[in-house]
Amino acid sequence: MLPYLGICHAAALLILTLAALRSSPLDWITKLNAAILAGWTNLVLTAVVLSFGSALGQPVLFAAVSTVIAVGSALLLAGAGLMPATPGKPLVSFLEDRPRLARLLLAFFVITGAGVLLGNLIIALAYLPNNPDTVTYRLSRIYWYRDAGSLAHFGTGIDARSIFYPFNGALLQYPIALYRWTNRLFSLVPFVAWTIIGLTVFRIARDLGACRTVAAGTAWLAALTPGVVVQATSTNDEILAAFPLLIAVQFAIRFHRGGAVADLCLALIAAALSIGTKLHAVFYWPVIVAAAGWLAWRLASGDRWDLSWPTSRRAVLTVSTLALCAVLAGAFVVPNWRASGALMDTGFSDLVLNKPFKLLAGLQNLVLHAVQAAASPLPDLNPARDIQARLSFHTAFNQAAAGLFTWVNQGPEYMSVSYRFVGPSQSTGWYLGENSVDIGFVYLIGVVAFGVALRRRIAVGIALGSAFVAWFVTYSLMTRYIEGFSVYLNYAFIVASPGLVFFWLKGSRRFDALRLALLGFAAATHLVLDANVLRFNVSRNLGTARVATSWPVNPPAVDATIVEAIKANGGARLMATHWEVAYWYLIVPYKEGRYSVASPHLPDPGGLNIFSFQKLPVYSYVPIRIPDKRSPGLTLIGSYGSAYGPEWAFATGRGVDEQVSSRSRYVVLQLQEQTNFGQQAASTLDILPTVWGLAPADALQFRYVLRGSGGEETVSDWSDAPARALPRPANLKGSTLVVEIREKDSPKAPVVTEFPLGSTEPFALPDAPS
Repeated sequence: MLPYLGICHAAALLILTLAALRSSPLDWITKLNAAILAGWTNLVLTAVVLSFGSALGQPVLFAAVSTVIAVGSALLLAGAGLMPATPGKPLVSFLEDRPRLARLLLAFFVITGAGVLLGNLIIALAYLPNNPDTVTYRLSRIYWYRDAGSLAHFGTGIDARSIFYPFNGALLQYPIALYRWTNRLFSLVPFVAWTIIGLTVFRIARDLGACRTVAAGTAWLAALTPGVVVQATSTNDEILAAFPLLIAVQFAIRFHRGGAVADLCLALIAAALSIGTKLHAVFYWPVIVAAAGWLAWRLASGDRWDLSWPTSRRAVLTVSTLALCAVLAGAFVVPNWRASGALMDTGFSDLVLNKPFKLLAGLQNLVLHAVQAAASPLPDLNPARDIQARLSFHTAFNQAAAGLFTWVNQGPEYMSVSYRFVGPSQSTGWYLGENSVDIGFVYLIGVVAFGVALRRRIAVGIALGSAFVAWFVTYSLMTRYIEGFSVYLNYAFIVASPGLVFFWLKGSRRFDALRLALLGFAAATHLVLDANVLRFNVSRNLGTARVATSWPVNPPAVDATIVEAIKANGGARLMATHWEVAYWYLIVPYKEGRYSVASPHLPDPGGLNIFSFQKLPVYSYVPIRIPDKRSPGLTLIGSYGSAYGPEWAFATGRGVDEQVSSRSRYVVLQLQEQTNFGQQAASTLDILPTVWGLAPADALQFRYVLRGSGGEETVSDWSDAPARALPRPANLKGSTLVVEIREKDSPKAPVVTEFPLGSTEPFALPDAPS
């Protein structure tokens, strides 16, 4: 029944919004964008309201409150007096005296755009989300909010991103989890956002006076930029944050040209939704400061503007709009402050930000990001299908350019965590995934467009171009080098992309001919890069979708025994045993269950607790079964796949050890090297003091033998404490750690396990299938 309740709820919102906009003279794209803002705002407000009573997980109540809010927003929309955009002076393009070329280009944009649209739609339908961050916290947190009943922090000692990050993106997708709709909708959300981006750029270009062909070409250049194409099926937050900010640009331009305060209100609401989705907007702070200074200067000079207010109660409208924007942009900080006394967790950002600020680190970062944005599309043009061939090509490309970057400082003040600059193409460039594909060569179009706007003093073009440059420079200066900057760059590009319309303005005959050639180059490379992304993206591609026997191509690879255990207990508490646990893969096979997440040190004594550990020894988890151990320890309930490869799922609680006693009484040790993210060589191999599944009553003793690859051995004494710091061999890979465990002072032979250090082959457990 829940899916049908959700359909009725969605239908009610749609009917109310359409009724509010039915008589409006707006074009259909602007109506669509206004409806999106109203619907998304509705979901956020409903969630905030229900959180106060811990009723967020009540579907009937959610639908009822949401519908009441929708009635109010429909009345406001109907009375807002939204009017068509004020006609601008037509933009005369270099296609004006080339009507035949204009018709051919329009056909080209429509046909090729439809082809890429179809390709991305197939991928969105064929694949469930598989981005590592998405399956770790973006989608998982939706279920944790649902089952906790509120937007408050639902755990401690867990990935801070899942509780501290803005939640508007999660709430946009919340009905999918609440009403138990098909999981495929999660992949369609960013796809729809991508289509809205294309439509909005087209509408802005038309509002600025561009003809249909120029507007279509501008939208084509923006939406078919390769990095934007791959974002359309990535399930990243960046595209969800970018498209409302692009809508804000649309309504801000309408306000700038027509002075309608209703447009300004919608622009502010759209910007607030974006900020409450992802905080990338903070890197616009120089633009915001400059704009505030300009406004203050104009007001101090006595300038006033002729504004069109939708109501005589101007103060009420102003206060209400600002209050609503504050909720949409900043509601997430309230649970953060209540739980921690801080607005945001700085643990993760401290590893990335350039703090304490070092100018040379910021300038180096600026140069490196500019180099990668400009040059990384070159190896991406390689049409080779074979993965190894692509890897070799990218490696050779970086090696050829290596001599130009011998000056790069790879020290900890310049590099974030374990990231290192490896060349113009980052180390994962050959994946052709969302973390590595940049904006192609459209930056050449952007440079020309910005130059034309500057020369002709076109305020909109100058503002959009300056905002992009300011964001790029500010981000680079304020952070240390990371890989994956492409994701963030595409966010800023999407917001500024309407400025590309000024590339088309008619100029001298020679300049027009040069721009036509540049347009041809950008369009051709766009298509090659898009084709490569659609065909060769390692995570999602058309080739695999075409030959798959069924869709989705990638159902979560979770053993039936895990799903059965979760079903039998009505859900589970998922333990944060390591970074990037693929929680969502454990949730979706039984989405009717109730789930929570917690530190592995805080299991629920009355529930089923699932602990995840990677099988590959390189990740340094050592499971050992002690058959005569007094406590049940951990019970192996199966395996599942993640971005790390195969992982074991162990469990405690609800008598799970009695159900599969042959797989109980496991302990798991964790190894670690102190390297400061690879910046320094470790001198010891550390066995950490925490042993999962070990109870004080077990009274176990531990001894270790570390055998180097050259035959040398280090032997420790027996000790009640598991922790050790063993001298590290020169070459860890190929070495073996022998772990011996016995009952204290027992004459029984110890349990002996040989663990291959650094191996990338799954470690086989002797008492269980691998």
